Amino acid sequence: MSEMKQIPMDEVLKHNNKADLWVVIHHNVYDVSNYLEDHPGGLDALLEVAGQDSTATFEDVGHSVDARETMEGFLVGRVEGTPDEEDEDPSLPIPKPDFQKKPADSDFNSESKLITMSRASVKVAMAAGVTFLCYELSAHAPVFGWLHHQHGGFWKGFLLSSVTTMSIGAGAGLWLENALSRNNRTPYSYPAHFKPSISIAKPITKVRGYLKQEEYQKLPLVRKDKLSSNTYRFVFKLPTANTILGLPIGQHISIRAHIDGKTVSRSYTPVSNNSDLGELRLVIKMYSDGELTGRYLQNLNTGDEVEVRGPKGAMRYRKGMVKELGMIAGGTGITPMYQLIRAICEEPTDTTRITLLYGNNTEPDILLREQLDNFAAKYPENFNVDYVISKPSKDWTHGTGYVTKDLVEKKFPRPSADSRPVAILGGGVLGRRIACTWAAGGWDVRIRDPSSEQRNGALHYIENNVASYPFNGSAPGKALAFEDLAEAVKDAWTVIEAVPEKLPLKIDTFAALEKFAPKDAILASNSSSYKSSEMLEKVGKDTRQRILNTHYMMPPDNRIVELMTDGETDEDIFPFYVERLKEVGMSPIVARKESTGFVFNRVWAAIKRECLTILAEGVSVPEELDRVWVEMFSNGKVGPCAMMDAVGLYMLDIGLNTISDPIHSGRIVIGSPDGQELRTIVSGQILPDGLDISLKTGRIYWTNMGIPTSNDGLVQSCKLDGSDIQTVISAGAVHTPKQLVIDQENEKLYFCDREGLRVMRSNLDGSNHETLVQTGDWQNKADAANQMNWCVGISVNTTDGKFYWTQKGLSKGGKGRIFRANIKMPEGETASNRSDIELLLSGLPEPIDLEISKDTQTLFWTDRGDPPMGNSLNSIKLSGLKDLEPGSRKNPNYDILARQLHEAIGLKIDDVNKHIYLTDLGGTVYRYGIDGKDKKKVYDEECAFSGIGLAHL
Repeated sequence: MSEMKQIPMDEVLKHNNKADLWVVIHHNVYDVSNYLEDHPGGLDALLEVAGQDSTATFEDVGHSVDARETMEGFLVGRVEGTPDEEDEDPSLPIPKPDFQKKPADSDFNSESKLITMSRASVKVAMAAGVTFLCYELSAHAPVFGWLHHQHGGFWKGFLLSSVTTMSIGAGAGLWLENALSRNNRTPYSYPAHFKPSISIAKPITKVRGYLKQEEYQKLPLVRKDKLSSNTYRFVFKLPTANTILGLPIGQHISIRAHIDGKTVSRSYTPVSNNSDLGELRLVIKMYSDGELTGRYLQNLNTGDEVEVRGPKGAMRYRKGMVKELGMIAGGTGITPMYQLIRAICEEPTDTTRITLLYGNNTEPDILLREQLDNFAAKYPENFNVDYVISKPSKDWTHGTGYVTKDLVEKKFPRPSADSRPVAILGGGVLGRRIACTWAAGGWDVRIRDPSSEQRNGALHYIENNVASYPFNGSAPGKALAFEDLAEAVKDAWTVIEAVPEKLPLKIDTFAALEKFAPKDAILASNSSSYKSSEMLEKVGKDTRQRILNTHYMMPPDNRIVELMTDGETDEDIFPFYVERLKEVGMSPIVARKESTGFVFNRVWAAIKRECLTILAEGVSVPEELDRVWVEMFSNGKVGPCAMMDAVGLYMLDIGLNTISDPIHSGRIVIGSPDGQELRTIVSGQILPDGLDISLKTGRIYWTNMGIPTSNDGLVQSCKLDGSDIQTVISAGAVHTPKQLVIDQENEKLYFCDREGLRVMRSNLDGSNHETLVQTGDWQNKADAANQMNWCVGISVNTTDGKFYWTQKGLSKGGKGRIFRANIKMPEGETASNRSDIELLLSGLPEPIDLEISKDTQTLFWTDRGDPPMGNSLNSIKLSGLKDLEPGSRKNPNYDILARQLHEAIGLKIDDVNKHIYLTDLGGTVYRYGIDGKDKKKVYDEECAFSGIGLAHL
C-alpha cells in the first residue's frame, strides 16, 4: 500500500456535494460522484455522509459482497495518517458471522455459558463411549458372533449396553438440535432455493467497464451458435479475460456496420451481464431482408470484428423499484426480459417477484428455455414463467393460443398502491404541478383533461420541469395524458381532481369517479373554495369514506398540502396519505376538522384583508408595506402586495401615447393571460424596448433606447415586484439597445444595439460586456446613416450553439434580413471580421423581434413592414437553414402565421403551454396557439407595447 495516494481528511471534507461527493469507509477514500443514480439506497443516503467517515453507516446497512466489489472502482486513496497495521489491504473487508458478540441475555436465541458447557460435556461423553465400544469390539469380538459370548459377566454387559444407548441418544440429540436451530447459520447453510444467498462474487450492477457511450469499439467474434432456424447466439471477446462489460441492468448496446456505403446501426440487449467477465453474448433473430441481420450479422465468421457502443437507454433497473413485475415477451423479445430476470434472481437481496408470459409459434422457437426453467426451479420466490405457443405439438402440456387480456389478468399480479398510477383530473397550471410532484417522486401519473391544448401543455411542463421538483432517489415516473376519464383513472390508487372551481362540476366529477375509478381508490379534491363534504350529493356512503380534500399550494416552490375530511372520511386514510406526500417531498398538514378555507387560506385571507385596509386608510403605501414584510418574514422575497399581483405577463409600454412627455414615460406593467387589470411596477423609463425575466435571480431585465440620436441607451434590472432598480449596462456603453433575451442556461444577456450597429452580450450583472457582431462604426456618418446595418431583434439557441439577429433595413423598405453566427467567437477573429456569419433570409418587409422554440427548433419573428407580408407573425424550421448564396434573393419557404397586426414588435414563446404572445405599437397584446391559430386579444390599451416577457411563478 506504499503507492496508494494519501489524502488528508480536511481535503475529503471539501468534497461534500452532489457534483463532487467523497466518502471514507475503513480508512479508504471513495469518489462516488458518478454512482449517485445507481446507489440502491438513493441519493439522500449518500449526501448525508458526504465528505465524512461513513464506515459505521456502511456496515449498519449490511452491504453485500457485490456492493463491496463495486466500491473498488471508486477508490481514490487512503486517509492520511492511517496506522500501518490498518493499511495492509485497501479492499473493503467482507464481514464474517460472529456468533459471540451478543451478551448472553440479549435475546432468546443467545445461549448461556452453562448450556455451552453442557453441550461440550455431552460431546466428550459421547466420544468416550464410542471409544470404549470400539475397544471392546476389536479386543473381544473379531467376528460377528461376539454378541453370543460373555467376557466379563452381567455388569460388563450392562455397562456396554448403557454406553451404546447413551452414545446413540446423545448423537441423535445433537443432530436434532443442529437441524432445528437455524439462528446461527451462515447464508451458505441454507438449501439452494432459499434467499438470501451470497454466492455471487462478481458485480452485475457495476457501470464502469469496457463500453463507451460516445465511441464505437471493435470486438472480435469468437463463437456463433445457431439456436433455431433463424436465431443465433453471438459471443464476442472483450480485451481481457477479466474485463467487465459495464452495462447497467435495463440498458442495451448498439452495433454499427458499413453496408454498401451506408452506415447502419441497431440496438440489442445482451444476455450476458457484468458478472460474465471477458465476453459479450447476444441472441439475435435473423431477417432475410434485414439490413444489419440478414446482410451482415448472419454472414459473420469467427474472428470478424464488430463495432459496439453503449450503454444506451433511459431505463436503469434498481432493486426495489417494484415489488412485483409482469413481463410479456415473444420470440427474441425475451432478451431484454432475460437480462432483468437474471439480475433479479442472481441478486442476493432482491425480493422482486416476476411473472413472465412468453409467447412463440412453436416449441423449438422458445429461446433460452433451459436458462428460464433453471431460474424458475432455483428461485421460485422470484420467478415464474408460463409458455404459450400458437402451434402446439400433441405432447405440449403448457399454454396454447395467444397471450390475451384474459390470460394477463389471470396470471399477472393485481396492481398495488406501490405500482399503481396517480390520476390527476385537470391539466391546468396547478393540475400539471400536482402531476409533476408525483412524477418526480417516482410515480406514474395520468392526466385527464378534455382540452388537447391543456393535455399537451401538461406533458411538456412535466418533461421540462420534473428535475426542479423534490427528488427522493427514485427514477421519475412516466406521465400520460387522456381525454377519456375511465381510461385515465383505471387502476389508479388515488385520483386528485383539479377541475375548475364550479361546485356542480365537482359534484358530477365525484359521481363519475364512483362509477369509473377503482373501488379502493382514494378520491381527493384540490379545491380551496369548497369543502369536500359539499361535493357528496351524488355518491354513496362507501364512496364518501374515501373522499377528502388535499389542497396543494403551488409546488415546487410552496410544498404545503392541506388534508381535510369530508366529515365521513375513514381516519386510516390520513396517516397513509401523509406518508405518501412526505415521500414525494411535500409538507402535509391535516386540518383537525372541516373548515372553509382550510388553514393557510384563512391566514392568507386575513393578511390580504388587513393589508388592503391599511392601504385604503392611507396608513401606508404598497412599497413600504412590502418592504416591512420582506424584512420581517420572507427573507428577501416579495411582499404580500407583490404576491397578490406579480404573476404572469410582463410588458413594456414604450410611452409614445403619453401627450406630455412621450420620451420619458415608458413603464413596465404586469398582466395575466386572462386579461386582469394591468399594474405598473416601474415608470419614468426612456423608450424601453426589450425585456426578459430570470426566475433564478428573481429579476426583470430590460433595455432603454434613450434618445436615438444620442449615445445614452442603457440596460437595467429590478426585482419581480419592480423594486431595487439597478443599472446593468450604463449609458454610453451601449447606444440604442433593442430586443434583449436571457440565455437562462449560461446566465447571459444578449441584446442588439440598433444605432450602435452591434450585437452584444454580458453577464447578468453587466460584467464581461462584449461585442459579438459589428456591422459598422456608429461614429462614422456614412455607416451610421445606413439603416441596413441596424441590428434589432435577437434570440439564442444553445441547442445548435448559435445566436440569431435581425437587421431590419429601411422602414417598410422590404430589405430586412435575418442572420446567425456561432455563440463562440472563431479563434483569432473579431466582431467586425468574424467569418461564421450566415445570411438566412433576405428581402423581408421589416423583421423586428425574434424567438426560438427550443422544443420544436422553430424560429419565429414579428415583422412591422407593409402588408400583406408585413405586420405579421412568421416562422420557419431551423433544420435545413443554410447560408444564402451571395446576391441571392430566393428565400427558403417560411410560414406566415398571423397578419393584420398594428406595428408588430414584441414576441414571447410559452413552450410550456404551447402559446405565442406578441405585442404591437397599437396597444394590443395577442395570444396565439403555437400554430398561429386560436387568436385571442388579451389586452387592447391606450398605449404602445414593445417588449414582452413571461414568467411561470
